[in-house]
Amino acid sequence: FWDMKNLPKVSTIITNYNKGPYIEEAIESVVKQTYPNIEIIVVDDKSTDGSVEIIENVIKKYKDKDIKLIKHSENLGSSAARNTGIKASTGEYIQFLDGDDYYLENRTEFLVNKIGKKDFVITNYYGMNNSKIYIIDHHPDLVVNTLNRKKVLQKLFVAPVSFPMAALFKKDFIYKVGLFREDIQVSEDWEFLFRCYQYGDFKKYNVPLMVFRFNPTSKTLSNVKYIRENHDRVLLEKAKSLKPEDLFDENFGEGYANLAVDIFNYYFRIRENAPFYDFMPVNTIKYFIEQARFFGFDNLIFENILKILDEEYKWVTI
Repeated sequence: FWDMKNLPKVSTIITNYNKGPYIEEAIESVVKQTYPNIEIIVVDDKSTDGSVEIIENVIKKYKDKDIKLIKHSENLGSSAARNTGIKASTGEYIQFLDGDDYYLENRTEFLVNKIGKKDFVITNYYGMNNSKIYIIDHHPDLVVNTLNRKKVLQKLFVAPVSFPMAALFKKDFIYKVGLFREDIQVSEDWEFLFRCYQYGDFKKYNVPLMVFRFNPTSKTLSNVKYIRENHDRVLLEKAKSLKPEDLFDENFGEGYANLAVDIFNYYFRIRENAPFYDFMPVNTIKYFIEQARFFGFDNLIFENILKILDEEYKWVTI
């Protein structure tokens, strides 16, 4: 039996915008968690597909559970929806879920047992595409913990190191590091998690405990050019905000050079098999090449990289 008096409350924030076919499954995946002390806050971002009625029916179905619905009067975006949930939460811990994804039933219990004195703990996750489910881990050989912070930050420019919906956070840490930025609509989850890795005490466990659904109606898949431009803008902004010593221990020129080549190679390697991830951060790569040269590192491979970038992505301007 659980001793409810000594169990920290976990606030689960579910964001919904026109996720009618999936929102009930998302909510029920939290209701059915093995960890008992959970409040569920569903934030609807002015849906137009009837999903609010579905949410209200689910709340009636589970009237003995702590489920709240907050409705935005206008569509403000996913960052604003998550922030609304954070501000309304009463738990010591916070976890996030998008309305078209779902948790495995032991997820919350596992993470609460692991967080200890950490600011957050994070895991891998499953991806679902056309009913096929597979584990997503872009950096399987990377040790993700506080002691390896610089390497984690480097790898974040190459590909995500999981994402916020696969994590459990202490609420006071979220307020310390800052809420989701509402001024960006692309890669806002990457930017938030970058700050968490930059300033927090963390550990990642290589076990998938949730399912992320690749939704063909999402803006991520429906407007690749828009994503490319804005993803690069966010990466470049973050790159320029970091001092060389934030990323590398020594040999800054070589560090920037290797990072530029790693990003370039990664995106060209996966583009044939996974166009979903074909968000080439052109200007970020160019910036790292400039930094490498500034610190005295030069190589003919840079000329080839710049030529390819200019030829294939001439329309990308930051």
